Amino acid sequence: MTGEEIQNKTVNLQHTTPGLLDQVASYVKELLHTRLSKDYSYHNYQHTSQLAAACTRIAEHYSLTGEDLENLLIAAWFQDTGYCFTYSGHEIESVRMAEDYLSTREVSNARKSIISELILSTRVESQPDTLLKKILHDAGILNTGKKSFFDQGQLLRNEWQAVLNQSFTDEKWEHVQLDFLTKSNFLTTAAQNWLGPRRVKNIEKQQSRLKKLYKNRNRDSLVEKTGRGTETMYRVTYRNHVNLSAIADNKANMMLSLNSIILSSIVAIIGSGLAFLGNSGIEYFRFGIPIAILLLSCLGSLIFAIQSAKPNITHNISPDIDLIQRKSSILFFGNFTQLPLERYLSDMELLRADNHLLYENMSIDLYNLGLVLRRKYHLVKVSYNIFMFGITLAVLAFAFIMIYSTYLSNHPIF
Repeated sequence: MTGEEIQNKTVNLQHTTPGLLDQVASYVKELLHTRLSKDYSYHNYQHTSQLAAACTRIAEHYSLTGEDLENLLIAAWFQDTGYCFTYSGHEIESVRMAEDYLSTREVSNARKSIISELILSTRVESQPDTLLKKILHDAGILNTGKKSFFDQGQLLRNEWQAVLNQSFTDEKWEHVQLDFLTKSNFLTTAAQNWLGPRRVKNIEKQQSRLKKLYKNRNRDSLVEKTGRGTETMYRVTYRNHVNLSAIADNKANMMLSLNSIILSSIVAIIGSGLAFLGNSGIEYFRFGIPIAILLLSCLGSLIFAIQSAKPNITHNISPDIDLIQRKSSILFFGNFTQLPLERYLSDMELLRADNHLLYENMSIDLYNLGLVLRRKYHLVKVSYNIFMFGITLAVLAFAFIMIYSTYLSNHPIF
C-alpha cells in the first residue's frame, strides 16, 4: 500500500461514525487508563484487549456475527472494569458500569440483560451453560495455553501483593500456578484445539519448575546444615559482646555511684564544718591535703566512668558508596539511619540474597563492637586505677599528718 493510499484510507476512516462496539472499546480504554490503579499489573487494559481479541478468534470458529458477537465482545470489554472500584466481587461493579454506559447508548433492556449475564458468568463459582458464556470463559483463561503464562503469572503475583497484600513463597506460588493449570479446562472445541496443546506443555513445565524448586530446597537445606557452625559462631560472639558490654556498664555504674556519694559527702561535711568552726577551722587546714587528694581522685575516677558509660555512636557509612565497597556495616543503626529508606531496603535485599556479603557485614559489625568494648574497658580500668591510687594516697597522707602532729611535733606544722 502506497503512502497516498494510506493517507486516503485514514481520511475515509475519519469521516465514518464508529459503531457501538468501537465506542465501548474507546470508553473502556479511557476508563482503565484513568481510573485503574497502577498496582493492577495483570488486570489492566492490555489484559482486557487480549480478552476481547481471544473472544473474537474463538467466535470466528463458530461463525458468530451480528448481535451475538457484539454482545460477547461488549461483555469482554466491560468484564474487568469493576476492578476500578473493588477487587472482590468486581463482576457486580462491571455489570453496573456496563448497564450505565449502555443506557446512554439506547441499548434495549433485553440486550443489557444478556450482557450482564455474560459478565456474571465469569465468576469463579459459575458454570457456563451457553456458547457465548463458554467462549468468554475460555478467553478468560487464555494464558494457560500461551507461552507467556509464567510471565503473566508473575504479574498476577505482584498485583496480589500490591492490592491484596497477599505474599507467597516461591514454593507456594508454584503450587498455586499448578493448581490453576490443572483445574482450568477449556469448554469450547475451538479453544481446546487452539490452546490445549500448549496448556499441556505448560503443566509439564510447571511440574518441572516445582521439582527444580524441591531440588534447590534440599540443596539449600544441606548448605544450611553445613553453615550452622558459622551461624553459631556469629550468634555466640554477638551474645558475648552484649554480655561484656553489660559487665563494663555495670562496673562503670559502680564507680559513678561510689564516687558521687564520696564527693557529695565530703563537700557537705566540709561546708558544714567551715560554717560551724568559723576562723578556728584554720588550725585544721593540715587535713585539707588528704581531703583534696580524695576529692581530685574521686572526680577523675568519676569523669572516666562517665566516659565509659556514655553512648558512643559512630557514623562510618556514606550514602554515595556502594554497599559492596563499604567498610562499615549496614547492620548498625548509627550507620543505616544515615541512608534513605529506599536505599536501606535495597541494601538489605542485597544482604539477604548474598550470604558472603551478609557475613562480611556481620564481621565488620563485630569488629566495630570490639573496638567499642576495648574503649569501654580501658576507660573503666583507668577509672578504677585512679580511685584506687587516689584513696590509697589520701589515707597515707592522713595517717602521716596524724602521726606527725601527735608524736613528732609539739606544734602544728601548718
